[in-house]
Amino acid sequence: MARAERKNQVQASVSLTKSVSEALPKQRRRSSVTLCRLTPTRGRPRLYDSDYIPRTAHVLCKEHGFTMKQLARVFGVALITLKTWMQKYEEFNIAVKSGRNRFDSEVVEKALLSRATGYEYEEKQIRNLIDKNGKRRTDTTIFTRYEPPNLKAIAFWLNNRKAERWNNDTKFAT
Repeated sequence: MARAERKNQVQASVSLTKSVSEALPKQRRRSSVTLCRLTPTRGRPRLYDSDYIPRTAHVLCKEHGFTMKQLARVFGVALITLKTWMQKYEEFNIAVKSGRNRFDSEVVEKALLSRATGYEYEEKQIRNLIDKNGKRRTDTTIFTRYEPPNLKAIAFWLNNRKAERWNNDTKFAT
């Protein structure tokens, strides 16, 4: 059982490594940085590179919404080291926070808005058919579907955007 779990972890690590290596700046990829190590190394901490680390962290947070744990795996350090870097190096702290804010505002808020207002999407249906001659063929049909507004998304949006008017805390005068 442990061997199967380890194999699944390694496969997940390999797929994450591929997506991370595509997102890294191509100007400077260091071979000394091990991507997605499953367990952090022990011993002397890695040297902080003030040019590479903040830029890479910003890109990963902005484009992929990486968490602190995922960033620690990418840089091959422990989570506590990453938190220390956040406190010690202001440019790293700013890079991570601005990347997260951009991801939240550009990706997450747009998705929430589309769920709250409703949206159209295309759905492809592929059917395998057998014609009169006994030959197999595929029939592809594209449908345009409409997803109606989601009430929970609307309530969440109003509670966060107009908290003073749409707050869930109902207060009754006595």
